[in-house]
Amino acid sequence: MSLRFFQLKDHAQRLADFDEEADEHNRNLMNMLFEDSDDEIEDHKRQPILNRIPNKNRNALAGHKQVMNDYLVENSVYSEKDFEHRFRVTKGVFIRLCNDLQTKNSISYFIQRADCTGKLGLTAPQKITLALRQLGYGVSLDATDEYVRIGETTACETLKVFTRSIIEIYGSEYLRRPTQDDLRGIL
Repeated sequence: MSLRFFQLKDHAQRLADFDEEADEHNRNLMNMLFEDSDDEIEDHKRQPILNRIPNKNRNALAGHKQVMNDYLVENSVYSEKDFEHRFRVTKGVFIRLCNDLQTKNSISYFIQRADCTGKLGLTAPQKITLALRQLGYGVSLDATDEYVRIGETTACETLKVFTRSIIEIYGSEYLRRPTQDDLRGIL
């Protein structure tokens, strides 16, 4: 047999040995991962990350209840006229927005989800209230935290996703190029 054959055979053996070592290493890593995840399941608590400011407990549920009780339940605190004045849309349009953003949107941003700890996040009415108040009144991002219970970073993200989603869902139906009369009226 040729020298080339022995070189190839030796190379194949080295690869097989390497594969066995890699497989053993991967098995060890997976075992460590599963052991760590078992510990997390037992603790039910997230471990703090060093040098990181912890998230504020904004109590998203309280913000949802506030929006619902003030405007959306049958005997709400504020009238439909107050609703329309504050949100710049009717209650019917608001409810349609909630439904459409949860069902017709290509992303699931407006569907309430649980975080990694199992705690439920923000609801569609909270996020839409935030976006409409920012657009209607020019309310600052951090000012919405006290009422809707949404932090500044999430408020900024919500406004961006809201506007993109509205264009995605309603763009073909409502958005069009302005006519000459429209342009004259604007200018």
